[in-house]
Amino acid sequence: MGDYYGLNFFTKAALVSVFVLAIVFMVMGTFFGEQGPGQVLFAEEELVKEDAGSMVAKGVLMVSGSNGLSFFNTTIPDKLVLVGRLLDFKVDDLVITKKVVVAVGSGRLFIINAPSPKIQLASSLDLQCSRLSNVFVNQEKAYVTCNEERPILMIIDIKNPAAPLFLSSTPTDNKVEQIVFASQEQAFILLEGGAIQSWDLSNDLLPQRKSEIRMEEAQFIKMIN
Repeated sequence: MGDYYGLNFFTKAALVSVFVLAIVFMVMGTFFGEQGPGQVLFAEEELVKEDAGSMVAKGVLMVSGSNGLSFFNTTIPDKLVLVGRLLDFKVDDLVITKKVVVAVGSGRLFIINAPSPKIQLASSLDLQCSRLSNVFVNQEKAYVTCNEERPILMIIDIKNPAAPLFLSSTPTDNKVEQIVFASQEQAFILLEGGAIQSWDLSNDLLPQRKSEIRMEEAQFIKMIN
């Protein structure tokens, strides 16, 4: 009788151990099995040694080159650690906002989620322009300049980083050098050649030029608030 109960005890202990191990593996799979959207290339050795939490708390150095964007963890000043790469071509221009990086290049607009250990491409939008020049961001709208034979200004709604929405395109008299926003509805545009134009942006579908002055020596414009 004692042997029977002793055997039953060890059998129960073995079953409990197997059950506990199963729970542990399920939890590990939940934490480490999900990769999320986007493609990220990580440094194989250095990144394993880094605490992922530190990359959120500290700054990330972004480098734009002929082969796309590279992101480095700056936690250790003596050794920058590569934490991610995105795109594989030269970026024409980019803007860093509080939430995302907005970049243009290769005829497309890209929205990148950067403040995370996993640098991810949230979305991209084909702008059908082979000569994108600049991108400016104001109030969840991206203003992109295309400097083909007939220069145009494009407006894209980026409120939802995962689904940017093309709103309109408007011809400009010349290549856009700079855009300065006086408010959500008014902007000043500096064109190549020194023309400074005032634009009404209250209607995203039909932006309108209101006035223009010419200053041949104009190199850049700034708003003093």
